[in-house]
Amino acid sequence: MSKLFIIGDSIMRGVTFSEERGRYVISRRAGLEQLSQLGFDVVNKARMGFTLRDGLERIKEIPASDMDGAVVILGFGGNDCDFDWSCVSEHGKEGVYSPKTPDDEYEMTYSSLIESIRERGADVAVANLVPIDANRFFSHISKDKDSGRILNWLGDISMLYRWHEYYNAMTERVANETGSLLLDIRTPYLRSHEFSSLLSRDGIHPTEKGYSIIDAVICSSFEAVFCHQGQRGNIAV
Repeated sequence: MSKLFIIGDSIMRGVTFSEERGRYVISRRAGLEQLSQLGFDVVNKARMGFTLRDGLERIKEIPASDMDGAVVILGFGGNDCDFDWSCVSEHGKEGVYSPKTPDDEYEMTYSSLIESIRERGADVAVANLVPIDANRFFSHISKDKDSGRILNWLGDISMLYRWHEYYNAMTERVANETGSLLLDIRTPYLRSHEFSSLLSRDGIHPTEKGYSIIDAVICSSFEAVFCHQGQRGNIAV
């Protein structure tokens, strides 16, 4: 039985917005049970709000004995590319802003995280970024803020999508350059004719339907590359 650690942000954690409850909840993530059936002991250490820096700290918390021979899924970028929207709302074009992980540090930091995992004897798989709905995301980040100032700084609402896509391109480049397995959870979203139903009202977190697509990609990729036949695991959160 092999350990499978999931380390990343809220999407790797399975956060979705429940219309019924009016708040964020954890998705059922049936796909994690499928990974267990493939022979992995699944430990989800992803958390809402995590950036690459949090990932580096999270890796240090895992005993070396658990890392040896394990597989680690990494899923970062969505928070790393995000800005302090309250600050943008207050100062608009007059301010100077930096994302949580500056773009000129992003690839180096991601590569360092992958290297630190491999040094401890684990394999690495990197998930790219689920595309955002820029209009919904703009409504989300500008709620109770000066939306005009935020839009004036952005230039246009689509800048939110382009900036997010820019970080996705860097993520895919890191996966390729480090020889990591790329979990392409983005393409099925881009090809879908039901895109709006795959994202929650905030325009960034998947719905239950969206998570079923993510889990299908992860499970099929792992079955092809890392599958251990005839074993069963369990899920720890």
